[in-house]
Amino acid sequence: MDEQWIPVSCVGRVSLRQLFGYAVSSAGLERLGGDPVSKIAIFKLLLAIAQAAATPENLDDWEKLGTGGLSARVLAYLDKWHDSFYLFGDMPFLQFPRIKSDKILSQAALLPYIATGNTTVLTQTQNARELSAPESAVLLVTQMSMCFSGKKADRSVSLTPGYKKKSAPYGPGLGIAGFLHSFITGSSILESVYLNLITAEELSGIRTFEGGLGIAPWERMPEGEDDEIARDLRSSYMGRLVPMARFALLMGSEIYLTEGIRHPGYQEGVWDPSITVSSTAQKKDGTKDYKVLWTDPAKKPWRELPAILSFIDASSPDAGCLQLKLGLEKLSALHRTFGIWSGGVRVKNNAGEQFVTGKNDYVDSYIEFPDYVDLGRYYAKYCSEAKDLEKLSSCVYSAVKSYYRALGIDDPSPYGAAGAEDFWELCGSHSQELMNAVFSDDNSELVSLRKKFGAFALSVYGGRCQDGSARQIKAKFMNRPKIGWYLRDGSGK
Repeated sequence: MDEQWIPVSCVGRVSLRQLFGYAVSSAGLERLGGDPVSKIAIFKLLLAIAQAAATPENLDDWEKLGTGGLSARVLAYLDKWHDSFYLFGDMPFLQFPRIKSDKILSQAALLPYIATGNTTVLTQTQNARELSAPESAVLLVTQMSMCFSGKKADRSVSLTPGYKKKSAPYGPGLGIAGFLHSFITGSSILESVYLNLITAEELSGIRTFEGGLGIAPWERMPEGEDDEIARDLRSSYMGRLVPMARFALLMGSEIYLTEGIRHPGYQEGVWDPSITVSSTAQKKDGTKDYKVLWTDPAKKPWRELPAILSFIDASSPDAGCLQLKLGLEKLSALHRTFGIWSGGVRVKNNAGEQFVTGKNDYVDSYIEFPDYVDLGRYYAKYCSEAKDLEKLSSCVYSAVKSYYRALGIDDPSPYGAAGAEDFWELCGSHSQELMNAVFSDDNSELVSLRKKFGAFALSVYGGRCQDGSARQIKAKFMNRPKIGWYLRDGSGK
């Protein structure tokens, strides 16, 4: 609580007391630092502390609370539970002194991009090293929600008599391939926590949390994997913020680790509010089959906004990201600027073991809205622009592919895919400009931006397709992408 362990972008590490005692201003503790996975886990912990200290009854109470009221309530709460926030000692934070066993891991072995065992080391940054106490705290919090599945956790240790363990499952905040999480952001971390608070009235309407808010685990730690407290965490919102998916004990630079509480997954109708979910066709037993939005390093979140914000569409009010839906409803009463942060990690799953490999990578995206806007008014416009860009990308893919097919290449698809990837890379650097243009009533910005995106399509085609011979010149001319439809009057209509 008093130690500086939370990474903050452009600042360094701060304590819980510093973060929640921070007065909102134009500069300061604005964004969490670290990788996207630890950002998600830490932000969920901050939300859990705020919800435990100051869950408002309804929207009116939330407005009256404000960031100043939240700060005061949380600081008083931290004073009350001061002895429960020590990383080491007789009652270590979120840890279980009873789980000591013969199997102990290096803490570095739990980091995704650190080489351990017989893994090949490609760069110096992959070498295992001893973690500092602040880094250990971040690792511990991350294991509670975003842990990888596999055999690193000791399955021989069970705190609940008769509880059977196999390979430890993935954390409920990670999923089998890596969920994409999204949160409303304000001008500071404290304001972001405030904007993402869920009221008691809202919780009563969320069917996935039958246990309501629940009790924070540091107030009442479970005694085992399947006791009454563990079952309460499975059914409550607090149990999604700090799921206790691993039971751990830090020992210097090492850690004892075993499977913790097994939470129901999205196919069972339970998920984090920050995950984007849409209901699809019904199963044979009459239950719904759900589709989620996975982290995709090749498809940045600005392209996924139509899905993330799909609750705006009156025909699908239950789809999209619930965290954003509730946050935007609160923002409509405040009329202030805001942003949307989305992030996660793409992972590979093989025989129950998760790891990052190949094109798996982190996604860390922040989209700022130029001013408070009525999203319902502009959502269809953004969806139209996003759809046209996808179509333009397909034009680039098909043109490059056709060029190489004309040259006699047996499988030209990889060349087309590389061209489309180049196109999105160029467009991505102008994603905020697209956002500003869409949410502006001045159509000239969008006309100018469409010309730029059209030029990117032609530039990528020219760069990927050579014209050093007569045959190449002919193929390049014959398969040049047709983008007139996209440039027409700057609206694509």
